[in-house]
Amino acid sequence: MKKAFISYSWEDEEHKNWVRSFADRLLENGIEATLDQYDLDPGDRLPHFMEQAVTNSDYVLIICTPTYKEKSDARKGGVGYEEHVITAELLSKGNERKFIPVIRKGNVSNALPVSLAGKLAIDLKDGAFYDRNFDDLVAKLNGVSQKPPVNKTAVVNNTIPKKKTSNADEPIHILGIITDEVTE
Repeated sequence: MKKAFISYSWEDEEHKNWVRSFADRLLENGIEATLDQYDLDPGDRLPHFMEQAVTNSDYVLIICTPTYKEKSDARKGGVGYEEHVITAELLSKGNERKFIPVIRKGNVSNALPVSLAGKLAIDLKDGAFYDRNFDDLVAKLNGVSQKPPVNKTAVVNNTIPKKKTSNADEPIHILGIITDEVTE
């Protein structure tokens, strides 16, 4: 089971609830989501939790909003501290794909911190593509390729496969014969 730490800014209750619902949905889809709302108890040390969560996770899902960008770029609060930990791991290990920006509000230019500039982000703003993009994210976290396999028949015959239609009234047409494969 893949582990994913969710990094986000404490904004309003609506945003915190969205993040919790996002984590719930990841858990329902077989991703072990680490989230402060689940995994911290009163008396726990926040910096230690953040360090361990970033270090011990397979992925860090960074919930990007304009507020997150502002805090991250200014290194303010918990988001700023996590930014230090994330940057340190990027510099020491170079595992770029571990850190995935998830756009919750805003867009690439006003929601992604400077440290994530140029990275491909997952758009999970509420809208028409939310479900498809969420499914793509889960597939990526589980290492499942979304790319269809190469049609080896087309490559061998150097042809483009045609759409098959079945019309009983249409006569049969022979398009070609591969003589190497014909036997007596």
